[in-house]
Amino acid sequence: MVDYSKWDKLAGELSDEDDPVNGVIATEKPITQAVRTGVILSHTLQDALQPVGSDDIRRFCAITPYAHTPALCRGTMGINTAPLMWLEARLEGILVGIAMLMIKGGAMAIQHMLVRPDEQNKGVGTQLLGYIQRRNANKMTILLSVRNDARVARFFTTRGFQYCCNETILRKHWKKPRTKADAPHKEHSGVLATCKLSVDEALAYSTLFCL
Repeated sequence: MVDYSKWDKLAGELSDEDDPVNGVIATEKPITQAVRTGVILSHTLQDALQPVGSDDIRRFCAITPYAHTPALCRGTMGINTAPLMWLEARLEGILVGIAMLMIKGGAMAIQHMLVRPDEQNKGVGTQLLGYIQRRNANKMTILLSVRNDARVARFFTTRGFQYCCNETILRKHWKKPRTKADAPHKEHSGVLATCKLSVDEALAYSTLFCL
């Protein structure tokens, strides 16, 4: 069972200076993008094998254009074997961005992050990521996978993430050889993390989180 009280305790310790809503987030590679003002960040917890309790989250996941909508919607239905945390970004009370997190084995995976199209490139994703980083009280390794999306890869690598293993290694690990139907191999596919990991460590996390 995940002890979310540590996340809640840290929330009360955040100062305005550290609040990603009010300034540029400090990472290993400083970001100069202006942060969208007026965005309110919060989170909703989802127990294992239980649907998420927020109608807003379910609706947002279903109607917002996204390459991985089926997988995202399955996440809201309660098929998850571990608790999930949903981060919410709201502007004037309207949900404009979400992130789905899973915590296992002393690490955290960003399973999905999605911002409404008309609010993209305005710093909402940066604020969601900052919220994750600031609430990571135990300094757990944060991981995610990128599939043939240079824009997503660039977003995370310019905010302190680094590649741990590429698509070729992942395909070999998952015994999923490339076919003619697959998109051409690109360098911006693989597992990224907030710290340097060996290939074996990255593959172990890939198995743990199905990345």
